[in-house]
Amino acid sequence: MANIEPKKEQNKISLDEYIDKYTQPRNLKEVKLFFVLLVSAIGIIIFCMLFSFVSKLFEWNEIFGFIGIGISALIIIFLYVIPIVRISTSKHFQTNVNHENARAAQRHNARLREEIADKMIDLSVSTKGNGWYSDAKIAPIASARAKKDSKALSSALTEIYNTDIKKASRKMIRDMSFQVGLTTSISQSERVDTLIVTVTEINLIKKIVFLYGYRPNDTQMLKIYKTVIANALLAYGVQSATSSIAGGIGKLIGGAAKEIPFISTVIGSVTDGMINATLTAIIGFQTIHYLKREYKLQDILDGVEIEDSEETEQAMIVEIKKDISSASKQKPKKA
Repeated sequence: MANIEPKKEQNKISLDEYIDKYTQPRNLKEVKLFFVLLVSAIGIIIFCMLFSFVSKLFEWNEIFGFIGIGISALIIIFLYVIPIVRISTSKHFQTNVNHENARAAQRHNARLREEIADKMIDLSVSTKGNGWYSDAKIAPIASARAKKDSKALSSALTEIYNTDIKKASRKMIRDMSFQVGLTTSISQSERVDTLIVTVTEINLIKKIVFLYGYRPNDTQMLKIYKTVIANALLAYGVQSATSSIAGGIGKLIGGAAKEIPFISTVIGSVTDGMINATLTAIIGFQTIHYLKREYKLQDILDGVEIEDSEETEQAMIVEIKKDISSASKQKPKKA
């Protein structure tokens, strides 16, 4: 009977095949520029909503206005600045590689897997009953780290991502989407709705990144932040749209509407909440989609066999330069 290689060995691909299939050319300077612009745009949206809120408070009472400034400052710091910084400073897997940096990317990804594992172990030990990681899933991770077995660690992380973390992330999305839906359904203010949706989505991204232990790459974060801005604009315009819809429904109901006070308001509020909850859930699932994709790609890259290491290539280049330098210094013999 012929020997059958493990499935992972059968699916190994060459570096050239990986680059052709999964690598996309990117202008890192442009990505970083747009990254800063989008993050700034989100901050401007939050600032404008808070400015409007504080202006209203000053119209009522000067003391209330100053209290509003203090509250706004806390919101900006704790619900915008800190989450953005934590997301941005979180590490991500390197999967967009070429022949020059592939080996370095493999080493980086291996170190990041170890860091993720250590954080999960520490969190599981320090916060018993957090409901994220079960002892049954953490045990193989701890064993792999103790043995310094990279393959076993990769397998254990894959298992926990497909079970405990998948369950915890879905609960996180469901809970925060429900909170957004409930809060915006009673706010009766498009500015408050926009503020709630925006800061909640940023903090949902932060929590999911913390749960997984790494973030999507910069290009993927650009797409996520663009969705956050689009959702903020939608949230701002949702209330007027749903008010019109609710008014139309009220007219269709006719006589029955007269027996139910504020039926148009109730219908509009419920619709607002449902739409805003959906927008928040979309951000959560988009983030998870990118995280899962990156983990899959780094796993594929980890199995890619690279014939020559960067050290070997660099050593060869140095030797060639020395040979050229020596040859150029030799004086031609006289005829």
